Amino acid sequence: MTPGNLELVQVLLSWGVVLPSVFAVTAWDERHLPPDRLARSWPRQSRDAVLFALWLFLHPLYLLLCLLVYCVRTRGWLRGLPLGLLATVVIVALDAVAQLGLEAANDWARMV
Repeated sequence: MTPGNLELVQVLLSWGVVLPSVFAVTAWDERHLPPDRLARSWPRQSRDAVLFALWLFLHPLYLLLCLLVYCVRTRGWLRGLPLGLLATVVIVALDAVAQLGLEAANDWARMV
């Protein structure tokens, strides 16, 4: 695989890891929020439109910023910021593991 092709696959893999993870976290969270906090959340259609537009046009890390804002918006600064940071770190770690796996598979394919 050429370096340009590898970079394209890395971007696609990052999109494939980050977007579903952010959607999964927000969907799971909305099912478990009490009604008063759920009322502070984004409307579902607005949230989905923003996340999809950011995924399409910008770097996937902007989605993580949206996740952080979502957590702060639904819980306030003191509870939402640590939770948003934790979710962001977990998703970035998942993306890093996927990228390392891709590089290892590429190196293995060159040796064979």
